[in-house]
Amino acid sequence: RWRDSSNHDFLKSLDLSLTIAPLTETDLPRAHELTERTNQLRTTAQSYTPTDLKRMMASPDHWVLQASLKDKYGDYGTIGLCICKRSQHALVIQLFLLSCRVMNRSVAGPLLQYIKSLAIAENLSLEADFKSNGRNRQMLITYRFAGFKPLSEDSNTEIKRLIHDEPSILLAKDHIKVTPQRHREKAVHG
Repeated sequence: RWRDSSNHDFLKSLDLSLTIAPLTETDLPRAHELTERTNQLRTTAQSYTPTDLKRMMASPDHWVLQASLKDKYGDYGTIGLCICKRSQHALVIQLFLLSCRVMNRSVAGPLLQYIKSLAIAENLSLEADFKSNGRNRQMLITYRFAGFKPLSEDSNTEIKRLIHDEPSILLAKDHIKVTPQRHREKAVHG
């Protein structure tokens, strides 16, 4: 498998540290801001109010995750948001977004790998919704490189449902330290 070794070496030299944690009330303003301002690095156009986010945070059927990033030069703060809904057979990523500030830090793969590990731990398949907003094709490509494929070939639907169809996510992650923080018991055990 080909990899741009100079970029990979550069990313490793940054000592990147990605923290993934359940969204808290303290972080609601930043999460809401991300849903309002991020256009390119998002998988659906859906925006969420702080009230919507709080409702999902309290729901046993939703996992609302935030991602923050640091490197040897400083703290980027909260740079990502992922909203997953748990059904009987699948964990569905309803929204996956990243701040443009970290576009070249290759954090999508490690974050998706973590979400995949949550699905595996619950014996669920991993699915994702994608809706084009005219500017977010890069996120569809990210999903495809990460092993997602269309669940059906019906191209007339506005929201495409993708399913993860690879045994593991193929995006490199050895350039970044991932630190998950424990999730609420009710979220993990439904």
